[in-house]
Amino acid sequence: MFRHLHITNRRERWLVGLADLALRVLAAAGRLVGAARPVERTPLRRILLLRLERVGDLLMVLDALAMVRELAPSAHIDLVVGRWNAALAGIIPGIDSVETLDAPWMARAWAGQSWPALLRYAWGWRRRRYDLAINFESDIRSNLLLWLSGSRRRVGFGSGGGGALLTDVVVADRTEHVAANASLVVARAFDQPAAATADVPGRKQRRKHRLDIPAAARQRATALLADVGDSERLVGLQPGAGRQLREWDPARFGAVATELARGGPVSFVLTGSAADAAALAGVTTTWPPDLRLIVLPVDTDLVVLAAVIERLSLFIT
Repeated sequence: MFRHLHITNRRERWLVGLADLALRVLAAAGRLVGAARPVERTPLRRILLLRLERVGDLLMVLDALAMVRELAPSAHIDLVVGRWNAALAGIIPGIDSVETLDAPWMARAWAGQSWPALLRYAWGWRRRRYDLAINFESDIRSNLLLWLSGSRRRVGFGSGGGGALLTDVVVADRTEHVAANASLVVARAFDQPAAATADVPGRKQRRKHRLDIPAAARQRATALLADVGDSERLVGLQPGAGRQLREWDPARFGAVATELARGGPVSFVLTGSAADAAALAGVTTTWPPDLRLIVLPVDTDLVVLAAVIERLSLFIT
């Protein structure tokens, strides 16, 4: 039952599946009374893009975002992300405006916005009169937000539920990389053949679009690492992984550091967010006293963190 949903948890799959059935009934009723009309293809003036998930999820759709700009060179493009990705989204080329929306099902260190606040916020998008809205998430809840935007065309995945809220539903290919599926969504939104995305990175191809780190971020990274000598190797440590199940025993970072220090002068840089407090404390309390450990401020700006990481000889995470 509900095999179209790519949801592993059986209880969640049934809940979303039942909600999906209700939405399909409502959509069918709307068509019976003439509420649904064919969507006309007109020049795109304003586009809404949703990518509410975590850091890696945003990075994996860079090529898809670049495709949107290439296919709509004169449109105003708004990208909506979680607040944790605001700095990163701000350096993505081709995006005209970035705004944050903290979905409660994605927030970790805080509760996120309440459902009434989310719905009011999404309803406010109607004032912008979007011609096209694309949801890169496979989630019934974010599809609902897309529907509230009032955009004439709403393109996304139905594998997480909420396909009835979209004008164009894309079937995700579970054998393909997230980047390839995101590009399929864009191809559908612009009525491009699937073959047009062949040069967009899949699981066997290297990503073409990269982010340029601003000079200001590199200057900040230099300040954070000011005491590191030119002859020292610099090794980064990131003990937090979002879930304790994924995380290494913190004491082992110190053990590895001891081994690395035998190869010559080395300094270690500890990175993490406020949500990683327990993992960070585990490293600092078990750290070998004779080894130098630079602890970055928690929740260091992601772009500054990228500038720190590019200076590392090794990053252990």
